[in-house]
Amino acid sequence: MSRLAKRKRRNTSISRFSWSSPPYEHTPLPSTTSIRILELQPGEGTDIIACRISVVEFSQALAYEAISYAWGRGIDTRVINCEDRKLRVTANLRDALWRIRDPVNVKLLWADAVCINQLDNEERGFQVRQMPLIYANAVRVLVWLDLPSSAFKDFGLLLEDLDADTMVVASALCKLFDSPWFTRLWVVQEIGMAK
Repeated sequence: MSRLAKRKRRNTSISRFSWSSPPYEHTPLPSTTSIRILELQPGEGTDIIACRISVVEFSQALAYEAISYAWGRGIDTRVINCEDRKLRVTANLRDALWRIRDPVNVKLLWADAVCINQLDNEERGFQVRQMPLIYANAVRVLVWLDLPSSAFKDFGLLLEDLDADTMVVASALCKLFDSPWFTRLWVVQEIGMAK
């Protein structure tokens, strides 16, 4: 299928989505060994994120990548198109999906906020217990560090007396470690279990 045909097909799917679309509702998982896989549809730039969610037995899941990220503030949410329905995700996850998606190909991903029904405490409990296996079996774990916060400016005072080359390296490291991702205990599990 040509690139243009794929784009036309993608745009047709997105055109059924509107801000008045009903909210996405997770269907119950058939077993405690089932997982959801996020099928991130192709897109570019700040086009609305479009996805599908498939349910599979963990042992039969196709190759997928897992995302390790900080959720961010739960009240700072954005809407994505999930099967022509509205699915609210944190702004940080939406930003990660913007950067991860491919302009032409579907990407198979696992992201906890989407792949676990956050409204079902029982499901959330058994899915969290499977997370070490989910990350261990991902073909790759993608780390989204977020964008530097305004707090980075405070580090400038610590770097005043450094030579120019050291200043560049120290500044870059400060920006890197300023990410909320480094404050999460879960990263030890997510990265530690990665291949």
